[in-house]
Amino acid sequence: MSREIYQIAAIYALRPPQPSHRIGSEKECYVTLTCPNCGNDRNFLVKTLQMHVVNVEGGRVEVSEESRPAVLEVLCDECESALNFEEFEDTLRKEVLLTIGAR
Repeated sequence: MSREIYQIAAIYALRPPQPSHRIGSEKECYVTLTCPNCGNDRNFLVKTLQMHVVNVEGGRVEVSEESRPAVLEVLCDECESALNFEEFEDTLRKEVLLTIGAR
């Protein structure tokens, strides 16, 4: 291999991995969320509700229908302060819903 190929390979090998929460093109910023009480910007508890219809037949239990989870509450995982999910930026709200498979 030529020296140029080694240099290109080294550049790509040293690149940090792209975060999974990045949205859009390179020109757009990262999705961010910060607790206004403690400054936590990493861990949040998302409480959801999901309904299941189960059939019990012949001693077996099977799920016949299930709803997508709905977000009930978002809490800071550090100080447990409630955050208003409806006030999140559209991009962030959509990313949270997509990540947890909710509506």
